[in-house]
Amino acid sequence: MVLALSDESPGLVEPYVAQNDLPFAVAAESRSNGQFSKLSGARSIPHSYLLDHEGKVLWHGHPNSLSKGKIEKAIKAAPRLANALLALPFEEAKGSLGKAYAAATAGNLGDALTALARIQTDERSSQADRDGALAATERIESHVATMMTQIEKALERRDVLAAVNALDTLADDLKGHAAGTRAAGRLDEITKDETLANEIQAAEALGKAMELGAKRGMKKARGKLESVIKKFPGTKAAERARSKIAGM
Repeated sequence: MVLALSDESPGLVEPYVAQNDLPFAVAAESRSNGQFSKLSGARSIPHSYLLDHEGKVLWHGHPNSLSKGKIEKAIKAAPRLANALLALPFEEAKGSLGKAYAAATAGNLGDALTALARIQTDERSSQADRDGALAATERIESHVATMMTQIEKALERRDVLAAVNALDTLADDLKGHAAGTRAAGRLDEITKDETLANEIQAAEALGKAMELGAKRGMKKARGKLESVIKKFPGTKAAERARSKIAGM
């Protein structure tokens, strides 16, 4: 996962992100950037940090100085996740509770919720395990609720394809659970909305244009970018395509 932090306003950051089509999240008006700088003694901008899966800083410095080897080493050391989008870290524990925690940490939230519900209704479970299962269930439900809020914000920004992909993941993983039913219902609403469906088609077309640009250079993709603008006027993808052309 890549996250960029900027202390500048969204009005300055958003056009830059759109024009350069940055493939990662960017936080505007962030105060964390200053905190990181104080902790590491950083004096220059840009300044990058490489963190491991536990949040420990493995390296920091100018982004051009970050080697591929350091990144690959960090990736190899990280645990394998079944679903990185849904992964919710839990501490290690023993027995049934430990298995439920491991499932949530790997991103199998549906399996985790099922296991946690079983612990709470099993008469053989200790009170400590029941309390832990209840707390873990509430944490997972809060995590999913936060994701749903983020999805709605993505829809407000007309980042529809990302929202649809996230809803599809939630609906599939949480099938049989109330949260999964809600995600599936919201997904159905989006696909039936002509305006949002148009945004999805536009985003998919832009994605193909960007793939061509990555392989053969953005100038070779200009025709496809212009096609996105012509076929899908007023969409977020058309705005991004226009910004990419302006930056050539």
